[in-house]
Amino acid sequence: MARPRVWLITGATAGFGRAVAEVALSQGEIVSATGRNLEALQDLKNIYGADKLLISPCDVTSNQQIVNAFAATITQFSHLDVVLHCPGYAVIGEIESTPEEVARKLFEVNFWGTAAVCREAVRVFREQGSGGRLLTMSSVAGYMGLPALGYYSASKHAIEGMVESLAKEMIPQWNIKISILQPGSFKTDAFKNYIFLPALDVYSNPVASSYGMRKYMEDGSFLKGDVTKAASQIFEFTKLDNPPLRWQIGKDSVMAFRKQCEESLKESESLERWSDNV
Repeated sequence: MARPRVWLITGATAGFGRAVAEVALSQGEIVSATGRNLEALQDLKNIYGADKLLISPCDVTSNQQIVNAFAATITQFSHLDVVLHCPGYAVIGEIESTPEEVARKLFEVNFWGTAAVCREAVRVFREQGSGGRLLTMSSVAGYMGLPALGYYSASKHAIEGMVESLAKEMIPQWNIKISILQPGSFKTDAFKNYIFLPALDVYSNPVASSYGMRKYMEDGSFLKGDVTKAASQIFEFTKLDNPPLRWQIGKDSVMAFRKQCEESLKESESLERWSDNV
């Protein structure tokens, strides 16, 4: 009988992180759950013993806390098989409406936090000699820019570029498999962490695309996907022998991705002749 896999899940206190942690534990696997609000994991701690669940503090803007979380996992369980990185949040505001300090703070969590976790995951997987699977959470905004979500989209684009480059840097013998998850709109409690900024007067016109996006997002009713079902699919995804680099989760993400690819290809073909003999 195969031994249970050991997971390290960042952002396990809510959203996708929490949902996947529940699925993994229910399937008999071992979870090292990290986050900032550890009280949110107390119910799981009451169900699962220390041989199945480790809870550690981890603010992904702190490199030391990231290193400590990985070290605690190895100390407790001797090895690590799967890392799922989930922390992130959105700022809703036009590029002009978003103060630079707000955008920089967003990048500290969404991009630099992801980069730090990825670096440590790769190091641990390589040094333990058996490899592992690294999954990072992106979004529809990782492959298309969205009005009123410019800096959020930029942070997700940055994540995708970095993670794709990292995946290409892996030497096959390390057996480290890296994937980017691109979920659509799922109903999670992460919505309460969204930051809605006031629009500049010039964007208060209903014809502005960002005006429509703000109205669309203002009450969270657009979040329709079932995160519990998605978590079960993510669990199964980690069993694939040769996982793809990118995976769109949810029909809305699949359709948006296809539309983006079709429009990009059409645009490229329309100007292809301009590159002849250049």
